[in-house]
Amino acid sequence: MHKVIIFGSLAISWDSDAINEFFSCRTAFDMRELEDELIKNPDLLLIDAESFYDNRELVTSLIERTFRTKALVAFPEGCDILSENKDTDRIAYAFLPHSGEELVRIMTDMIEQDRKTCVYGDLVIDERSSQATIGGEAIPLTQLEFNLLVYLQGRSGETVRRDELIKRVWGYSLLGDSRTIDTHVKSLRNKLGNHRDLIKTVWGFGYKFQQPKK
Repeated sequence: MHKVIIFGSLAISWDSDAINEFFSCRTAFDMRELEDELIKNPDLLLIDAESFYDNRELVTSLIERTFRTKALVAFPEGCDILSENKDTDRIAYAFLPHSGEELVRIMTDMIEQDRKTCVYGDLVIDERSSQATIGGEAIPLTQLEFNLLVYLQGRSGETVRRDELIKRVWGYSLLGDSRTIDTHVKSLRNKLGNHRDLIKTVWGFGYKFQQPKK
């Protein structure tokens, strides 16, 4: 189930029961709460236009520091949509629909827009469901392990430095030194079983996702 943060006046006025059936929703009422929630790398931030433009630079910065969180800025019907944010393609703008069903469709389309399914033999990495399977059986990955797998796979063939992983996958929530990454990579490899060699160690630098030779 996709994770959504509802912020600003929407956290008070919007009937979240209409979308709780389809999303795991949490609310934030100030910027400190929002920052704490974004550390957890939700799939989407739903924020009202007034709150967004009052805190535009900070919200944009917080979104960019997450793994792949997107933001949907909701305008009341009849209001002019202001110029779009040119700093990131993770922020979209839309009128707030009257029905919860329509909002669910808009949110789902935005979350899943760039997500894909990758297949390596009997290993399937499904970004839309945030799940990986081997032979049809789900691999018990934590969300952080799945994010790590997806990020490395998305940079297939490239060496990804530890400091980049800290910034892009852990965001600003990583406590301790970079060896924490090594521990998570070891756990991920163990869970991948016969596919563990997809993730290579580049000593002194970081890790590389290496596709199997055909």
